[in-house]
Amino acid sequence: MKRDDFRTAFTLVELLVVIAIIGILVGLLLPAVQAAREAARRMSCQSKLAQLGLAVHAYEASFGRFPAGVVEQKGPIRSVPFGYHHNWIGACLPYLDLPNLYRAVDYSVGVYDPKNLKARSVDVPILNCPSQVSTGGSSYVALHHSREAPIDTTNDGLFFLNSKLRIDEVVDGLTCTAMLAEKGANGLDLGWMSGTRSTLRNPGSILRSAQWRMMGGNGAALVEDYGTAFSERELTLESTESELSPYQEKGYSEAQLEVPMKPLEVGGLGSLHALGFQMTMGDGSVHFVSSQIDPAILRALVSRMDGMPLTPPQ
Repeated sequence: MKRDDFRTAFTLVELLVVIAIIGILVGLLLPAVQAAREAARRMSCQSKLAQLGLAVHAYEASFGRFPAGVVEQKGPIRSVPFGYHHNWIGACLPYLDLPNLYRAVDYSVGVYDPKNLKARSVDVPILNCPSQVSTGGSSYVALHHSREAPIDTTNDGLFFLNSKLRIDEVVDGLTCTAMLAEKGANGLDLGWMSGTRSTLRNPGSILRSAQWRMMGGNGAALVEDYGTAFSERELTLESTESELSPYQEKGYSEAQLEVPMKPLEVGGLGSLHALGFQMTMGDGSVHFVSSQIDPAILRALVSRMDGMPLTPPQ
């Protein structure tokens, strides 16, 4: 038999080396693919925040003032499913090209009334950050105050209890005042229609993406109707495990946080994007804010009348 009659083939060692090289290449490629996907999701999130900013300005152009952060007879606002609580998102629905959803909301009764069950159960795509799992709530919030404080008429942000701000009342100027941002996941989420900490926040704290993932993403999800009015005891005590049971029976599930939040606590900002979150300024521009930002700078951006910053953010 001639030597040329023998077929050549890979040895086992050569085959293992090729497999190892392919595995290394795939390992190098996957993070790049994931990074590209997250960049796309972040751009989509930025677009949604820009659309919300345009809707707010369209409302202002129609009425000569910005929409109220939340409407209620008296404050401060408690984050419980009890009260009128119609908010800035509901007011902006016609300017988000959602006229049918706007007409489905009954403004003669409160957000939690059974007449509004169908509307508040709708999942609104423009309110969902692509990096989060939708829970029927809103990933985006209006900013009511520059520090952690209850939602009330005395807040220094652009959107607060019964607010009716005109552009000329924003002393610091729209380019230097933030109006919308992504929210951190903490506390009971009452849905996108609720003018509580579900759709109003402050820069009192920044929840980073790693913390959020450990807590399972959004803190709560609306499942069914809220039922009847809550007792005074349920309105005033902390959201401990025993106090949460009435909420759970009426359609909520909440991730157990390390520190229970009281109904008057509002909570801060955050996102599942790496390294920070996005914020819409009063002029409609959208900026990515590092999670390591100096809290004093963030507070200055949220306050409409503290004289800072001197120039718009870069």
